[in-house]
Amino acid sequence: KKKSKTIMQRDDAANTITWFGLTTYNAALIGCMLLNVSTKGSIGAFETMGISYAQSHFGLSAATAGTIVSMNGVIGVFSLLSMGCIGRVLTDVQMIIGGITVCALGIIGFSPLHSVEDGAENAVWKYVVGILMIYGVGYPIGHTAVIGLFSKGEREHIVIQRFFRG
Repeated sequence: KKKSKTIMQRDDAANTITWFGLTTYNAALIGCMLLNVSTKGSIGAFETMGISYAQSHFGLSAATAGTIVSMNGVIGVFSLLSMGCIGRVLTDVQMIIGGITVCALGIIGFSPLHSVEDGAENAVWKYVVGILMIYGVGYPIGHTAVIGLFSKGEREHIVIQRFFRG
């Protein structure tokens, strides 16, 4: 089958060697994988420590903290269901940067807080807002947009998508 001029130009651009020795296509693929690893890593660390952090810094029980996380997970599902509408307004790159930024701000918002064991009285609303930013908005939108980048273009990414979906 004969390729159109546009497809040949796109393939030529994808196969152009970058200054660090990889094709543009491979550099983009590695960049997407690194974005995926960074978003998975940050949320993985937070999922591991989130409940104990809520207990030590907000005095919440595990059940209460888990309920807050779960409710924000439901909001995250609605964020995922809204990806089509969001995608009409924002580009993939804007969703990635916006999602990662919101997620990072949610995590950074916890950093100045002190432990209740040290006498701190941290308002629970700070926990709720931080978790909303992480689980309700930032991670679902940012990470889904990263995974969506793997489905762009004609080359097959099925193995990579399955590996990184987790």
